[in-house]
Amino acid sequence: MARYEIAALKAELEVDPEAGSRCLPAARSRTHKKAEAAKKEPKASTTDAQARRMRFADGGVGAGFDLQLAVSTANHVIVGVRETDRRNDAGFAGSMVEQLERRYGARSARLLADTRYATRQDPVALGGKGVEVDMPPPVRRTATAASVRSRERRLESEPVALRDWRARKGKRSIAAG
Repeated sequence: MARYEIAALKAELEVDPEAGSRCLPAARSRTHKKAEAAKKEPKASTTDAQARRMRFADGGVGAGFDLQLAVSTANHVIVGVRETDRRNDAGFAGSMVEQLERRYGARSARLLADTRYATRQDPVALGGKGVEVDMPPPVRRTATAASVRSRERRLESEPVALRDWRARKGKRSIAAG
């Protein structure tokens, strides 16, 4: 029985190659009625068309933006602002330092950031520009044997500036022993 159905489908595709792609939406609408009905509801913000659906700290989901603030630690004044529709703030450290440099004509000697604000490359790149990156190391998850081997290989080939940063933060580095 199945052989006849397969042969019939192959024959149908030879006659009309697009037949299969036309059947999928119709089949999905029959089997996933709730999901298809939900798709048709508008999910855009009524106040801001550029807002993106994001998960908030309270667990809710809604349209919003993420604001990045640079604050002077000496006097607690906001010195830089960046708005983004990205769901996380990883990798914005370098561009924030550049924004402050353009705005004030001088580069900060030190960047104090939360754990995920700077990527692995940021301490190296900013260290090459004379900026000391000060942020807590990421929280370690339970390691598997494969993840430990992968991390050790990565640590062996990491740049000296990143090893120096790890040493300042108390993180284990292969080169540091």
